[in-house]
Amino acid sequence: MPLRQIFPTSWLLLLIVSIGCSGGKKTVKVEGVIKVDGKPEAGLQVKFVNQEKGGRDADGTTDENGVFHLSTFNTNDGAMPGSYKVTIAKFKSSEGSSSVVDTAHPENVRKAMQGFAGNQGKGGGPPKTQLPEIYNNADSTPLKFQIPYDGKIEIEISSKVGK
Repeated sequence: MPLRQIFPTSWLLLLIVSIGCSGGKKTVKVEGVIKVDGKPEAGLQVKFVNQEKGGRDADGTTDENGVFHLSTFNTNDGAMPGSYKVTIAKFKSSEGSSSVVDTAHPENVRKAMQGFAGNQGKGGGPPKTQLPEIYNNADSTPLKFQIPYDGKIEIEISSKVGK
């Protein structure tokens, strides 16, 4: 094959592969608020666990107003359309302060994992959530949403359920 035919053919092949790899799956912006006992809660780790074959999970962390934005592939890009179960957790660090890990930044996750690994030999074990365990497990959570969702997602939970 002459060189002048290889270049256009290569571009076409590259274009087809890049379109095929994305699978045409696009995310939908998702914003919500979480209230615990009627009050917005900061530092909650929320995870939307996709219930469909080939789906991807999305996660976020609440700010001081209880507001979260979901991330799937990139920071705040949203979630893929589909059915989700929602888990919510808030962990305490070994010093007693709440531990929030912004999972959108790999450096933060690395530091958190190093801290967790460092505490393993100290008998601390895995961190315990400050919320009822029912919300921290996709098998037991009563929270379910369909994405896209019309409007802002509002989640209200109790700190007393199942404790």
